Amino acid sequence: MKMTSIVDKYRRPIRDLRISVTDRCNFRCPYCMPAEIFGERYSFLDREKILSFEEIVRLAKIFVSIGVRKICLTGGEPLIRRDLQDLISMLAEIPDIEDLTLTTNGYFLAQKAEDLKNAGLHRVTVSLDSIDDEVFQQMNGRGYKIQRVLEGIEKASSVGLSPIKINVVVQKGINDITIVDMARYFKESGYIVRFIEYMDVGNINGWKLDDVISARQILDMIHSEMPLEPLDKNHPGEVAERYMYKDGIGEIGIISSVSKPFCTDCSRTRISSDGKLYTCLYSGLGHNLRDLMRSGIADDELRHVISGVWLGRTDRYSEDRSVGIGSTSRKIEMYQIGGEGFQKGIFKLHMINIYTDGSCDGNPGKGGWAAIITNDDKRTVVSGNEAHTTNNRMELTAVIKGLEASPKGFEVTVFSDSQYVVNTMNRNWKRKANNDLWEQLDMLGTTRNVKWKWIKGHSGHPENEEANRIAGLQSGVVGRTDYSNIGTEGFTHLDEQGQVRMVDVGNKSISSRSAVAKAFVRMKSGIIRMILNGDIPKGDVLACARLAGIMAAKQTSSLIPLCHPIELNQVKIDLDCDESRHGIEVIATVSTNARTGVEMEALTAVTISSLTIYDMCKSVDKGIFIEEIMLVSKHGGKSGDYIRDE
Repeated sequence: MKMTSIVDKYRRPIRDLRISVTDRCNFRCPYCMPAEIFGERYSFLDREKILSFEEIVRLAKIFVSIGVRKICLTGGEPLIRRDLQDLISMLAEIPDIEDLTLTTNGYFLAQKAEDLKNAGLHRVTVSLDSIDDEVFQQMNGRGYKIQRVLEGIEKASSVGLSPIKINVVVQKGINDITIVDMARYFKESGYIVRFIEYMDVGNINGWKLDDVISARQILDMIHSEMPLEPLDKNHPGEVAERYMYKDGIGEIGIISSVSKPFCTDCSRTRISSDGKLYTCLYSGLGHNLRDLMRSGIADDELRHVISGVWLGRTDRYSEDRSVGIGSTSRKIEMYQIGGEGFQKGIFKLHMINIYTDGSCDGNPGKGGWAAIITNDDKRTVVSGNEAHTTNNRMELTAVIKGLEASPKGFEVTVFSDSQYVVNTMNRNWKRKANNDLWEQLDMLGTTRNVKWKWIKGHSGHPENEEANRIAGLQSGVVGRTDYSNIGTEGFTHLDEQGQVRMVDVGNKSISSRSAVAKAFVRMKSGIIRMILNGDIPKGDVLACARLAGIMAAKQTSSLIPLCHPIELNQVKIDLDCDESRHGIEVIATVSTNARTGVEMEALTAVTISSLTIYDMCKSVDKGIFIEEIMLVSKHGGKSGDYIRDE
């Protein structure tokens, strides 16, 4: 049912809806997600707490029915959200959406632009805070080089995602010296650069008025070298003041939310990734639409709720602040128009992990299955076989038996190398066979909160490798030597005869690569305090552990047989003493410019750092154990970026 556009208490219509599809981001920009807070141990939202594509589309249809004509997908970084093009395709089918856009940091844009355009996306806005590579690396907080973002912009333009807008958040003393360079670089490109005053969004970026370069100052800097003249707004409620170069080539915009607020014409509303409705960028209170939808509310009732929120809207934070009456209450974080609040230091304990695998000697043939269940320090292995079956049935059976062996009422994460199982559960693949097993799996899921994660097979994951071995023993596959089907594409450390080799990287190009790994060293209550007070008999535990990790990273090729010796740019070891968890989290960050990555260097560093902590402290606690050794992220190289999905 189509409705007339509604207006709030100040007669502002609802026109623009921004939807955050994830709270995660690969950048750590200081004004949004500063790295010192959003480190590798920060807890982002679990998958089930984020709106599904179907929930997003349902909300979009309702908002369109009450007046929304523009929808912009945001994050976090929206291109991290898996299969985003499917969501765009669904949104593109909604009548009366006049503008379907996406705001991105551009890092993944080159590889995804064509799919986005084909799905129905109209245009993109790219956040790019400086054209100077050194400044850009500093501001993205990850050391990413600018070239990849520029390539993304060019690709987006070539497939027709235009007009392209480029957003620049200007901070005094950080990137203000590059304002004119930025304007000059893009002047004849056809792209619209929009300079944004540094805003006091959120609570954690340390915003001060003294750090703001005003719209007038920005305009004067550019105008003094490349004269400008004002342009009319494209439409009521447009936030940017538009200017055209007097020579007729190029356009810029300036968004002045601090020095010249635009609350009077604001027609925007926002939905966070966890389904909360915010009527202002500076809001602290969100209206929970996700739980309403999941409780079974009808569309008409949901429309009534949303309409009521907008009809009662009185937000004008920036205007109130400008006259000294701004609210001092806690505001939603910028990265989060997404998220459930500030969660620094939250960890999930007492969770059950199940690692499964299935095997079949022929397909069909004799089959085997295995499941490894871990619950804190407990570990259970179950396995079995069937005389005549298929590989897919064994994969499913392994999961079923693993869940049956785990207690009810717990949060369970199932790790499987079977895309057949994981994608059917996560992506709702059609169930064309094995209905009896799927029904058993569905029944088990009613008594447990199950998450599904795919592991690449034969990639060195210890539990996955063990489950694979046990399943193979059960099926009879393990024990025979047959390398006839092994080529150089799959197991690259084996040659055509199955012999171990070192991979030839001579033809690879040298590029910037980095990796982050972590581990956790758990110990008795009170040991952390002894470490911090310097009471451990062997000396400074943290200093020795840091040094050991750095040395280990440099010696990785001597320790791991098939690793290449490479020159490292940096090895950084962070040690976070957490008395609440009775342990130390070890985080290693390693970077290089080389032909191969540094994942093993990072993992070796955290392992040796952890062992050093053990060695230094074993005289006061022989029960120390090391856990959670894992790769957190890697960047660069032919395989692209990897960010662990927590």
